[in-house]
Amino acid sequence: PTVLSINKDWFLAIAKDAIPDALGPDEMIGCFLAAAIFSSTFPPFEEWKGEDSTDVDDGQSPQEKCMQRACDGLCTSNDLREAGLRVLRATAQLMGLHEVEPTALDKLFGVRLAHVPELDQLFGADLATSFARHRVVWEV
Repeated sequence: PTVLSINKDWFLAIAKDAIPDALGPDEMIGCFLAAAIFSSTFPPFEEWKGEDSTDVDDGQSPQEKCMQRACDGLCTSNDLREAGLRVLRATAQLMGLHEVEPTALDKLFGVRLAHVPELDQLFGADLATSFARHRVVWEV
C-alpha cells in the first residue's frame, strides 16, 4: 500500500534506543524495516487488502502483511523476514498491555501475593492484573 506518512521521531527513537547492536546484518535490516512500517501511516486495510492475491484472513495484522509484502518484493532472507515480524509482534503485544486480562493462574498468583504487604506498594491494588502485565512483558 501507499504510505500516507511516516513519523520520523518514532522511527528515530526506535532505531536509536530499541534495536540492539549485536544483530547480524539480516536481522538489523529486518528490525529497521519493521521500525519503518510501525512508524508509518497507511490507508485503512480494507482499501488495499485486495491488491495482492496473498491477502487472506490469516490472522496477521496489516503491519505484518506490509512486512511480508516488503520482504517478498525484496526477495529477502528468512532471517530478515522473521526478525522484522518478531519486532512487529512484540510491539503489538506491548502496546496492548492495558488490555491484558489476568488468566486463572495470574489470579491465583494475585491472591497468593496479596499476603505480602510490600507488594501492594510495588504493584498496586490489583495484583492479578499487574502480575499478568509483568508476565506478558517477560514473554515478549
